[in-house]
Amino acid sequence: MSAILTALLLPLTADASFFRDVKPKRGLPELHASMAHSFVSHSNLGGAGPDNGSEAIHVGGIVASDDERTDLVIIAGSKYAANQPLENGVTHDFGLINFDCNTSAKLWFQFVDSEKRVQRNYSKMYVTLYDFDQSKDGMFEEATVSGAKSIWVTNTTQLVSTLTSTGGSFRSSVPGTSKDNPREKETMTQEQLDRSLTILFENTGEFEITLAVMPEGDGCSDYGRTFLYDFRPLLVNETMVQNVDVPAAVEDPGVQFHWPRGILHRNNLGGMGPSIDGLHGLVFKNVAYFDGNNVNFAVSVASGEYEPDRIENNGFLENWGKINGKCGSEVDLRLAS
Repeated sequence: MSAILTALLLPLTADASFFRDVKPKRGLPELHASMAHSFVSHSNLGGAGPDNGSEAIHVGGIVASDDERTDLVIIAGSKYAANQPLENGVTHDFGLINFDCNTSAKLWFQFVDSEKRVQRNYSKMYVTLYDFDQSKDGMFEEATVSGAKSIWVTNTTQLVSTLTSTGGSFRSSVPGTSKDNPREKETMTQEQLDRSLTILFENTGEFEITLAVMPEGDGCSDYGRTFLYDFRPLLVNETMVQNVDVPAAVEDPGVQFHWPRGILHRNNLGGMGPSIDGLHGLVFKNVAYFDGNNVNFAVSVASGEYEPDRIENNGFLENWGKINGKCGSEVDLRLAS
């Protein structure tokens, strides 16, 4: 009987030589961020463009004061597809992220020092999502939240929710058009408030939200949908739908590898497949962010011959990277980022 040898790649921490040795900060401040004077310096979320290079959205000037200058970086941890990538950015004091129909993606939001590019941590971070509506043919918008401390909606909310222990999914239920989108934060209508959602994260400098635009009924329209967001505690005086006392560990500023948001870009270690494309190796994309760029992680054969038992098992296993090997085989692997 053959045995299976599987190597699990631990999530890397600050052991790599390019990591900055920065001690955790005490007495973390609350985040007071604004989209009003922010600007998009780079937009290529998930490689959808319109810019080239790093597959991220970089919003500068989220916090711009004499004491602090902070930027926002957004990357996609799963395949992201835009219908109109030019809509990604900032307008009317809101951030915008556009999605094509029948697609979803986990998005990772991270706050970084504008100059040092290291993560900034905060005791409280509020994020509000706006304009949950859908097309007349039923193409709806949905957000799935995890790791939240608290979540709020209005008493007359139009959102349909499915709650979990640390968050939940919230989807639209009423058709809307661009004419009813919020534009002025101080003059929002009750209908606009009823289509909004405020989320609190604590003791961190990053959070993840999965956004989706899904068809219902006759399928997708020829256009996508756009999500609006900012960092105001808009609905904290409304109805709290979740209050989960989950302690969140404060991570050191700097680079951290996050396998759950990675993408298996190439799966052909030692030329054994299963995706044979002429180039050998495993390539995990977007497993970290450092100094203004996404970090990829690659595994290749340094010497010897790689012998898999079940080649299709190479890739991800929950929060791990996984390499399958045949019992009795031996190979030297080269790991690079």
